[in-house]
Amino acid sequence: QPALYQYGAEVVSSRLREKFQFRESLEWIQSIQVDESGGKADQLANIYLEWRKQDAEAAQTWKAAAHPDEATRTRFDRSEQFQFLKR
Repeated sequence: QPALYQYGAEVVSSRLREKFQFRESLEWIQSIQVDESGGKADQLANIYLEWRKQDAEAAQTWKAAAHPDEATRTRFDRSEQFQFLKR
């Protein structure tokens, strides 16, 4: 049941994010194999950006090692550019 797994992974990820456990939160979203909602890249980018606000060095180290797919890399880049323009 991919949809059920996705829902559970999103719930666990959200709880971890609330506790500022960003690496673990990202790992749960990355574990989603079938993206029923199409929002996996957005979720990863949002968690990553929140982490960057808390600990930029750790977040960037994770990003460099994570090897995200093309859609996720594009979303990260767009989000980072948007954050830069907001300053």
